[in-house]
Amino acid sequence: PYPHKRHTLWCAPTTSGTGSEVTPWATLWDLDAQPALKRSWSSPKGFADQAWVDPNLTLSCPEGLTRDTALDTLAHALESIWNHHANEITRPLAVRSARMVLQTLPALLKSPQDTGLREQMSQASVLAGLAMSQTQTALAHALSYDLTLHENLPHGHACAVWLPMVLDIAAAISPQVQDDLADVFDCRWQQAREHLTNWLQNLGIAPRELRQNPVGLYQLQQALASPRGRNFVGSTA
Repeated sequence: PYPHKRHTLWCAPTTSGTGSEVTPWATLWDLDAQPALKRSWSSPKGFADQAWVDPNLTLSCPEGLTRDTALDTLAHALESIWNHHANEITRPLAVRSARMVLQTLPALLKSPQDTGLREQMSQASVLAGLAMSQTQTALAHALSYDLTLHENLPHGHACAVWLPMVLDIAAAISPQVQDDLADVFDCRWQQAREHLTNWLQNLGIAPRELRQNPVGLYQLQQALASPRGRNFVGSTA
């Protein structure tokens, strides 16, 4: 309520994913509401007074949570790249974060107690959070919410299934996105979607596509017109 005064806020993340310790946002998934709702808090007072990032706090994360929160980090990084608000400060942070996730996550899932790999994922999460705190998220997140609410997919998984399609759309229209994707994937941007698709499939994630029928295209247009979708470089709303 307004006016209000919040308590001193110190944040210590126990996953490497949301980056909320360096953003002003918080989210609750109210699955008991009818219909189920995503409830978000957005306020300049949402920034933590102090953030304590200790990778050791993530050592107890089970495999599924480790994977899905890392996919959220990757989504934050890529969504900060194909974003109307991307700039010369956020782009290097996002590129570095995305590269770290792609290189680290498969190895971490094989060696979950490796503290060096946990540290790499924590760094990637913070970097993506710093970028996303300035740009917000975009189209893949806009499309993800229904999957979490109606299919009960974990948030990171629900974002990841849309990343190859959204990458394809963004790269086709933005030279800036093309340059950043080439840096992320160490290949020509035209090959980035294939690389990302194969990487996700190796983690058990099946990418989805909406451009093959009228129903899917309508869903895509609705997402582009949403608050998060309007941040996407392909949105003119």
